[in-house]
Amino acid sequence: MSTVVVNSRLKTLHEALRLNIGAVKDAAVVADVVYREQEKSLFASEGASGGSTWAPLSPAYKARKDRLFAGAEATVKGIAKARGRKLTGFAVAAALGAENKILQLTGDMKRKFSTQTSGHIAEGFILPQGARIQMGAQGPEHFGLHARGAGSLPKRDPQQRTAEGDAALVAGVRRALIPHIVRTLRDALRTGAPRPGGTGA
Repeated sequence: MSTVVVNSRLKTLHEALRLNIGAVKDAAVVADVVYREQEKSLFASEGASGGSTWAPLSPAYKARKDRLFAGAEATVKGIAKARGRKLTGFAVAAALGAENKILQLTGDMKRKFSTQTSGHIAEGFILPQGARIQMGAQGPEHFGLHARGAGSLPKRDPQQRTAEGDAALVAGVRRALIPHIVRTLRDALRTGAPRPGGTGA
């Protein structure tokens, strides 16, 4: 006859898998890689990759923006020529730091959402309700106005994504958390409790 010995110190599965701040921060880092790639695609496709193409610019504003961008492009090319270099195509866009697309006038909003630069957010927290990961960008009020839509300004959400996009973010979090969970569960099964200073609480 087989005998199964149950460790009386074994905590509930919920307690055994409780995550510490290190695990949650690791998950934020991994998920943010996915998030930033999604943001790059979103700005390049003007919302299409997020499931809803952004509303077109008004004819008057588009004409104004075209003039501004053309002027900036001419300035960049003029500087390059004065320095004995010739810039075309992608080189010009890179030098400008923006493309003449919706939600890209200076390129600042796109940079903050899609690159690890000042104003970009990728954080993990442990709250009373559980773990939380947040990603996005800090910026001027117009960031939020574009996301919500306000008055005559149509909604153009710089963080919109599809169900597939959400699933990709979840998969990134899962990839980061699995090693932590496996270690914690292994320790809990062996000792009856998560190890001090480990993933468990």
